[in-house]
Amino acid sequence: MLRIDALTHSYRNSSEATLRGISMQLHRGKIACLLGASGCGKTTLLRCIAGFEGVTGGEITLNGEVIASAQHWVPPEKRRIGVVFQDYALFPHLSVRDNVAFGIRSMKADARRYKVDSLLRSVDLFDFADRYPAELSGGQRQRVALARALAPEPELLLLDEPFSNLDPRLRERMKHELQQLLRNFGVTAVLVTHNQDEAFDIADEIGVMAGGRILQWGTAYELYHKPRSKKVAEFLGMSTFLPAQVSDDGCLHSELGELVCKEDLKTMAGKKVLVLLRPDDIVHDDQAEPLATLERIAFRGMYQIYYLRLPSGSEIQCFTSSHHHGHEIGCKMGIRLDMQHAVILHDEEELTVEQVDELPQQGRINLPKKRP
Repeated sequence: MLRIDALTHSYRNSSEATLRGISMQLHRGKIACLLGASGCGKTTLLRCIAGFEGVTGGEITLNGEVIASAQHWVPPEKRRIGVVFQDYALFPHLSVRDNVAFGIRSMKADARRYKVDSLLRSVDLFDFADRYPAELSGGQRQRVALARALAPEPELLLLDEPFSNLDPRLRERMKHELQQLLRNFGVTAVLVTHNQDEAFDIADEIGVMAGGRILQWGTAYELYHKPRSKKVAEFLGMSTFLPAQVSDDGCLHSELGELVCKEDLKTMAGKKVLVLLRPDDIVHDDQAEPLATLERIAFRGMYQIYYLRLPSGSEIQCFTSSHHHGHEIGCKMGIRLDMQHAVILHDEEELTVEQVDELPQQGRINLPKKRP
């Protein structure tokens, strides 16, 4: 339904491009997320889709119609695209009912009132129809903005950091409510956020952005477990890159043991690589040889993070139950790896995913009997 090909954008009086060759496609009924740090270009891309910014190259197509290119531009009001702004942009002098009805003023009064009432019931705000935005909570204002955007029945809905003004507890509840509302309405949507949890919780597909480019597009599982670059791996959660060397028989040797990969690495024999480790790849095991030194503990309620130092000086992290006690800072701990795949870094820009081939009975990695 939405297709973007080699899109570029530059602001006036700027020699640097804000967007650099963006390409993506989104099918009807799907929820996508543009995820990245501040200044990566995600909001600019959203504004280009909405029609608030022009483009300098490439094109944007909606339902087979080109709505933006260097030579062609369709005004925002004719794109059938709804937008929920970061600050919701509600009219303070209009009631909830009048805010929702604003975009469908051309409808006959009876039909307009019926539609507005239906939308307000859908977002559980019918009893608040005569209130003004200042009399509502942050979550209620967000739902008003969503109902207003949905009233004209847009082909595509764009949401710019919709949870940024909500407190953490309300944000958690509203993520679920927003996803359910979008599903119920069958809306195709693009969400912009810098928050990984929001993207993982809501979106079917996610594009990780940096420097005006989409570094990788995929599902939450693909991005987290099969990143294609170090930047993506580091942005999506805690990560450590453990030095390893490819042996003549195609195995990976590191100070945590030997990893046998499904794909043939014999052509890389002798090369030094880095293996991506997530905290959930590392298991605390008192039966294993104490290889790591506990340097710090971060309590997170349901779990805690152990920050560990290996003999080589490399730092790794692992998750443990928050009920687990008995280890003091500075003590030696036994660990083992429990990986279902190894992500190998060949250079700064390329990661390849190698599936684990052999799964030993005592963990998926053979730990050395003696400290390296």
